[in-house]
Amino acid sequence: MSELTIWSNLNDASSIPYKEVIFASIISIILAFIATMIENRKVINRVAGFLGISGKFGDENLFSMSLNSKEV
Repeated sequence: MSELTIWSNLNDASSIPYKEVIFASIISIILAFIATMIENRKVINRVAGFLGISGKFGDENLFSMSLNSKEV
């Protein structure tokens, strides 16, 4: 696996690897959407319940429940 060129050019501000910066930015946006979907749909709780690891369901706490209610 090749090393990112940004680590070897960290002290040299004149040679910024723009391909790596753009690639990392795009990947970070995609990961943010995936993490948001997992959190909002409570995928971790559902998987844990399916595997029998946890019996927890629904909102984790009263604060999350009040923020997600339709009356607010």
